[in-house]
Amino acid sequence: MTFSVLLVEDDELMRMLISESLEDSADITLYEAGSYREAQWWLDSSEVLDLVLLDNYLGDGEGSELLPFFTQQVEGSKAHCPRVMMLSANNDESFLSDCFERGASDYLIKPFNLGLLTLKVSALLREKGLQQALDRKNQQLQVLIARAEHEEYLARFTYDFIVKRATRPVPGVADRTVSSHAFSGDLILRATAPDGRAIIMVLDATGHGLSAAITLLPVVSTFQTMISKGFALQSVLLELNRHLLLDTPSDRFICCIALEMDPNRHEVAVWNGGMPPVLAVDANARELSRVTSTNMPLGVLSDTDFETATETYPLDFCHFWLAYSDGLYEQTNHDKAPLGRDRIHQHLRPTPEATIEALFMALAEHAGAEAYDDDVTVCSIDPHAFLASATGDSTPASETLPTASSKLDHGAFEWSLLLRARQLEDIVPPTLAMSLINELNLAQKLVERVFLVLTELVTNALDHGVLKLESELKQGENGFLVYAEERAKRLARLQHHDWVAISLSWDDIARKLWVCVSDSGAGFSPDTPSTDPAELSSGRGLVIVRQYVEDFCITPPGNRVNVSIPYPK
Repeated sequence: MTFSVLLVEDDELMRMLISESLEDSADITLYEAGSYREAQWWLDSSEVLDLVLLDNYLGDGEGSELLPFFTQQVEGSKAHCPRVMMLSANNDESFLSDCFERGASDYLIKPFNLGLLTLKVSALLREKGLQQALDRKNQQLQVLIARAEHEEYLARFTYDFIVKRATRPVPGVADRTVSSHAFSGDLILRATAPDGRAIIMVLDATGHGLSAAITLLPVVSTFQTMISKGFALQSVLLELNRHLLLDTPSDRFICCIALEMDPNRHEVAVWNGGMPPVLAVDANARELSRVTSTNMPLGVLSDTDFETATETYPLDFCHFWLAYSDGLYEQTNHDKAPLGRDRIHQHLRPTPEATIEALFMALAEHAGAEAYDDDVTVCSIDPHAFLASATGDSTPASETLPTASSKLDHGAFEWSLLLRARQLEDIVPPTLAMSLINELNLAQKLVERVFLVLTELVTNALDHGVLKLESELKQGENGFLVYAEERAKRLARLQHHDWVAISLSWDDIARKLWVCVSDSGAGFSPDTPSTDPAELSSGRGLVIVRQYVEDFCITPPGNRVNVSIPYPK
């Protein structure tokens, strides 16, 4: 690096001596000015100076008057300002002080040692070089910061877009999340299955910020896809766990609370993997029960070790359920004391909305700061509000009556499907049928009933008719996993003579949808107990189907079921 140095000195001999002392410096380009006027010319020139050696007593003016003009900032950066060393015989303290106030970097009293001058010049130029290097680094840093902010904005936009598309509102569910970073490692997923079930997941990923948010992305798309296809909660949990094991680093996992509200079975199932207890709260803001974590988080255990057993309650068991992430009770105050779970119980309120508000007010008061140590999420689930919506108590009439554009008004239709062997492993018949049903622009209540009936009948035909699986396999601590593993083994052994067939036909006169499901199995006994499905440990599917159909006929030997579903009135 070469530095530009201007020597302002009216004494020609002194200029020569100084020039000779500095000429050995290969990194200096020396310019000279012999008067006040010549120095002013340099002020008006475009030459960038790094150092000015300024004599005070010039023949046509005083150099100290030029100090403010030489030392004013260029382009708003101190790195572009030349350093100025005053050269003067005046050793008055007030004059020296005035020079430094005007911006002088150093002062050398005449007569001076030329060796000392050379050392001071080297020191000032070295400082100037470091300042310029620091300024360049700062500029590069600003560019990197701007680029990072832009990339973060795009990442945030993409993340929010994906989450928004994959999450649907569910009646009775209220939540609030406060992020400790630009990205949140907490997430709440909500979706309603075609048969009317609602599944809510409260997720807390490992770490903070973007690294935690990225871990959640595989969960988001898989969750919505599986719910839209009508998979049960246990199947969703298994698939999410499998995805996280395959798609994320080994040190990443997701703590999860999952609730499945089923208006058809009139029950709610709760699963807790690594999260704080889920609280069941009554109308008097008292805790009725709690579901503690008895499972490992998602993305830790293999399929064979992962447990999907849930705790099941009647749908109207409590006034509302309350779930929250550990960022709530672990938040500390200025004394490093956490909020604690006892404080959470103290702020339970008779309504879900009031409880969420009270908890966040208590959190803000406890933390005493706007930023929290961790992401904080609180979610409430009101089963009564959900059930009212699911049963139509709060559904507008326009959503339950046939619309003018309903394609059923154009006459009857028939649709059928036959799947054999390994096709039954890869294709979900109810989902295929629902593609047609959704195109017909039917009332939502009818769509939910059709999917429920199809799912139960096809599951019964495939699992019990073709695969000959016993419901008792589901009993026990790992019952669902044992059942799923045995089901996968038998599906892999299916032959061409194994099949399931479904057909749909619309009776335009009776305003009924006829559904027929048959299979290649040996059949089953039509004697289905008439009881509340919630009281049964197995065989509840056909009991539930009977509640939503008008005609129910099992053709001997029991491998063909015909039902009719009336259009909602």
